[in-house]
Amino acid sequence: MLDFRETVQARITGNQYIYNLGVAVLIILVLVVYWPVRNYDFISYDDKLYASENAHVISGFKCENVIWAFTNMETGHWHPLTWLSHMLDNEIFKNNAGGHHWTNLILHLINSLLLLSLLNYLGAYQWKSLLVTALFALHPLNVDSVAWISERKNLLSTALGMLTIFSYSYYLRNFSIYSFIMTLLLYALGLLAKPILVVLPVVMLLLDFWPLNRFRNAGEPSMMVRRIFTLLIEKIPFFILSFLSVVMTITAAKHVGTLASVSSVPLLLRLNNILVSYVVYLRKTFWPLDLSFFYPFPETIALPLLLFSFMFLVVTTFFVVWRGLHYPFLPVGWFFYIINLLPVIGILQVGIQGMADRYAYLPLIGIFIMVVWGVPILLQKLPHRCFVMIISAIIVLGILSFWTCKQVRYWKNSETLYRHALSLSPDNYLAHDLLGKELMKQGNLAGAEHHFQAAIKYAPSFPPPYGHLGLVLDDLGKKDEAMKFFIMNLRLDPADAQIWYRLGKIYFRKGFYPEAERCFREAYHRWPGNTEVNNILALSLAGQGRYEDAIQIYRHELQSRSDQAGLWNNLAMLQLKLGKNQEAAKNFQKAIHLQPDYANAHFYLAVALTRLHQLDEARRHKLYAVKINPDFKKIKGEKMISGNIIELFSGS
Repeated sequence: MLDFRETVQARITGNQYIYNLGVAVLIILVLVVYWPVRNYDFISYDDKLYASENAHVISGFKCENVIWAFTNMETGHWHPLTWLSHMLDNEIFKNNAGGHHWTNLILHLINSLLLLSLLNYLGAYQWKSLLVTALFALHPLNVDSVAWISERKNLLSTALGMLTIFSYSYYLRNFSIYSFIMTLLLYALGLLAKPILVVLPVVMLLLDFWPLNRFRNAGEPSMMVRRIFTLLIEKIPFFILSFLSVVMTITAAKHVGTLASVSSVPLLLRLNNILVSYVVYLRKTFWPLDLSFFYPFPETIALPLLLFSFMFLVVTTFFVVWRGLHYPFLPVGWFFYIINLLPVIGILQVGIQGMADRYAYLPLIGIFIMVVWGVPILLQKLPHRCFVMIISAIIVLGILSFWTCKQVRYWKNSETLYRHALSLSPDNYLAHDLLGKELMKQGNLAGAEHHFQAAIKYAPSFPPPYGHLGLVLDDLGKKDEAMKFFIMNLRLDPADAQIWYRLGKIYFRKGFYPEAERCFREAYHRWPGNTEVNNILALSLAGQGRYEDAIQIYRHELQSRSDQAGLWNNLAMLQLKLGKNQEAAKNFQKAIHLQPDYANAHFYLAVALTRLHQLDEARRHKLYAVKINPDFKKIKGEKMISGNIIELFSGS
């Protein structure tokens, strides 16, 4: 039943020992090439969201976290199985990035062995299977998927996709309902890992043509149509799962605003980029020397490049279809590549990238099959063909291993990765922005400012660099300049809570309390549960004399954060200002109970107790406050309380 132009009986197994040795060498080579990742860091781009700083992931397997995995869409994707995988990593490795990297490497190795086993199971000649697997395992274009912790979803979905095809092939041998259900279950799990597998039912139809040969002996065109219709009916359950996954994916992308509109990315430009991207992926397959973690979406595409891409795709498609009956690996390999790229090629533009190396992880298997099956046919009249092909394969795999090894090292840490991207493309605005954030974290504000300015220069409509530049200027004390860039950021992206917060703080320091209040309310709306934002919002209300409104905010916060000494202290300060001395004294005491060395709470508790005529107790707390912080010796409590309300919090 299964035929790759060589039946199972006609396989040239040769020396099985040498073949097994080849498999062992491949496994060792993969481990050697990717071995450095065990000491690599988390990457600031997405790894924080997926692993290192995600509270749900970090806290591991809990009932509420499992529910969250199936209901949240904060990344613009719906992939609960991927979330559960990251949670498992945190249960085992905690915040040790090397452990998370190690899981990715093991999954890549499993995918490679699954591919080898699947090709052999489908009846391929063992050495061809091994060569396809080696190209897949060692190609530099796949480094993104392995060395980037956030791309766990790619590795998981590929593993489950291959298992689905495995199960499907097994089902065709016995037509058992249990095998069919298992195939459907594996497919559902694959979609839960990453929705890129939505096209797998179409890929199954390709495999029905070759190597499964389910179109064989179809006879008349009417019989062929009936056969195709039967095969489509068989796959309806899979198409239903695909449809549901597409709906969830679009919903998730709309939820976080990553689904680009036609106005932001015109349809014609998308179609042009799709044509070019298909060809560029192929170029990178055969010449993988300029690989980056991010490729900006092009603003324009040169007409000669567009025409060449169009003609190349048309001619190649025509050729593989024309030669398909004699060499079925050509159309199957080609359309395997084309179809598996469809979900991420940009028809529905999700994100700001023009293309991404990681998207080619599964599709390139089709190209590798075309090459490995096609080259022997091209060289069939060459003298000493077998020797030439063996030497050529060794040289190609050696070169790929070298470049993969080199590419892996760029993923050592965030700064190394971003600097490499900029060495390839100085106008890579995202790399400039991310590198600026890294330098800002290191305290190199001048370097950070330079890269944020560059990001703005190359992408004036990209919001984050404006806000990040504002943060640098704010830290440098250039408040007015910082405000200008904060406002520009918010015009482009009103949803940035941190920028609303930092802009509000500048207004607050300048005494513009109504403006500060608006900023803090915007920040809290997008950053619910943030105590710091709510605290300073209450202070901005107090600055306007709206003490009762401020008190209500503190009371609301304390319902869920009664362990925060600062909140009890600030509530008490406002009550002290309003002359509610008894309530103030009780709340100062709660703050001191939570934080015994809280100087501000001791000092103003002394003021409240003085008003309540508990002079000995007041004297004791005042002396203790001065002992903790000698600056309180200079403060006249009653004078402070009768002055500017904001000054009440100077020592808190």
